[in-house]
Amino acid sequence: MKKTLAVVLLSFGCLFAAEATYAKGPALPPALYRQIETIQQLQHNQQWQVAANKITALEKQLKPQSYGYSLVTQLGIHNALQRGKTDLAIIRLRKVLSVKKLPTNTLDDLTVTFGQLLVQQGQAKEAVKRLQPWSQRVKQKATDKVATGLMTLGYAYYQLGNYTAVIQPVKRAVALYTKPPHSAYQLLLSAYMQTKRYMAAQKLLQQRLIIIYPTQANYWRQLSFVSYQLQDMATAVATLELGIKKGILQQAKDVKQLVSLYLQQKNPYQAATLQTKYLKQGLLTGTRQDYQLLTNAWLQARERKKAVHVLENYLAATPDTEFYKMLVQLYYEMQQWNRIEQIHSTVFKHLKSDKDQGMHLIIVGMAAIESEHFDKAESYFQQALKYSHSEKTARQWLGYLQQRIKFSQS
Repeated sequence: MKKTLAVVLLSFGCLFAAEATYAKGPALPPALYRQIETIQQLQHNQQWQVAANKITALEKQLKPQSYGYSLVTQLGIHNALQRGKTDLAIIRLRKVLSVKKLPTNTLDDLTVTFGQLLVQQGQAKEAVKRLQPWSQRVKQKATDKVATGLMTLGYAYYQLGNYTAVIQPVKRAVALYTKPPHSAYQLLLSAYMQTKRYMAAQKLLQQRLIIIYPTQANYWRQLSFVSYQLQDMATAVATLELGIKKGILQQAKDVKQLVSLYLQQKNPYQAATLQTKYLKQGLLTGTRQDYQLLTNAWLQARERKKAVHVLENYLAATPDTEFYKMLVQLYYEMQQWNRIEQIHSTVFKHLKSDKDQGMHLIIVGMAAIESEHFDKAESYFQQALKYSHSEKTARQWLGYLQQRIKFSQS
């Protein structure tokens, strides 16, 4: 939203500059008319300070309720803005708008300028107070200047946190603009998101933003997000797939989000294949979380060999207690008895708790039995007796071994 504010504020300069066109009204005394022409010429030549001095002198001479005073003060508003004197411009705007001596169209334009300055100064509440009645008066007008005023009203509401109220004036602005600025769409989308109007946000993203600004990655992400919120999983997935394919979405979080959606759709093979591809390409840096997610995806796809390969690759560089436990369990399920014994000493020294060490010895002992290495099995179970969490199980297995030996000798 900060970016939207910056864009909106940048547009102020264009509107303020337009105030160089001054109001036409009742006839002026010839002397005053010539003085105003002189000020206009000075400002045309960008002699702002000289013009400012003459404006101030004239304001002191004229009656505040007169048309001539309002006309001179209008010149002063433009002058103050050009010299960066925002506070002075606001003071003059209050005066001109309060006496209402200028033509209605001019007062409407000045109201928009006033609203913009108030928003720029963080005075959103007063901006709404000024612009809301104005927005009703100009309903029959269809100009870019009216659209800009409606945008300003929308942004004032946004500053106040009244996101619902933002929508109506900004939608009107978008419809009125000859070519809506990016900031108008940004403000409208933000209001939709803040108020959880996901269907409207989806329509705006699909029909306007992604078409007009196809390389803006965040619009693709937002379309996927709102589609997910609407339980439109097909669009949520397709948006990420196409964005990644086109090279618009190039961050690790995009791949991870698509992987997550694949898993939710019970497409673990696609999830694992995608993640493997971007691990090889380096977009995914290969964090522990990456490898854990990939392992789980292969397991859900019933590809235990590939899951084992992932764990082995990770553990070759980075010892990890939980991954070792998972690898041993997978070896056991795959009846890889010898592999369990081969990695036993490495795994054991990385297990920190008595519980983990004891239960690991039980599994290694069981693997030794399956390999018919009964002496080794007995040794592992004897070691497991030292740990409270595995003592009972170890005694049961030792009892089993004794019965087996007696049976073989009978």
